[in-house]
Amino acid sequence: MVQLEKFGREEVRDDADALKRLQEFLSQEFGFSLADNLAALRRDAETIPNTIPEGDLEVCYHHSQGSVGLMIRLLYTTGVRIQELLDIEKTDIDADKLRIRIHGKGQRDRYVFTCPDVMQELVEYCEGRYGQPFAGIDQFAVRRAIYFELKKYSNAKQLSPHAIRHTFATKAAAQGCNATTLQVMLGHKQLKTTQKYIDLGRHDAQQAFQTYATVH
Repeated sequence: MVQLEKFGREEVRDDADALKRLQEFLSQEFGFSLADNLAALRRDAETIPNTIPEGDLEVCYHHSQGSVGLMIRLLYTTGVRIQELLDIEKTDIDADKLRIRIHGKGQRDRYVFTCPDVMQELVEYCEGRYGQPFAGIDQFAVRRAIYFELKKYSNAKQLSPHAIRHTFATKAAAQGCNATTLQVMLGHKQLKTTQKYIDLGRHDAQQAFQTYATVH
């Protein structure tokens, strides 16, 4: 970043005038607004989901143990929010169908599915527990524990339950999941909230194809 104190007032004023003239030229000739486009770029940057590299998350998925490991596996296979995970009741778990009823935002219930190994681990964890299997576990403590567990395997920018959710959604989109189905899986009220994952998933799929084509 430019250090303004290195310049005199005249130099700063001249630079400001030059930028103003550039803005006027772009606006008159092309209808282009620097301010609007910078704001749009900033908004786009804020809406790009922070994900964890799949390789890192896969290693963590297979090596993490205990209740933290179970939570990470559930988050990665279902894409649920951390509070939705903590709110699961034993009666919400349908082991035979590998599905879990989730009590989402706005009192909107939905079903999510997990794999047999994770379902078996969840059933075993629930043995001897009643009501909510994760009852009494503080969300802040869970976030902290998951962060330190993920940190063992990844240097991603964001290491959190929500980053796992972003990774789940982006991976599902890259594998061809359509926006409407993904919307239901994630419990989004509006389709446009889901669309960012579809766009990012397509980009990831294109990159994977280009890499594959280059190798072969």
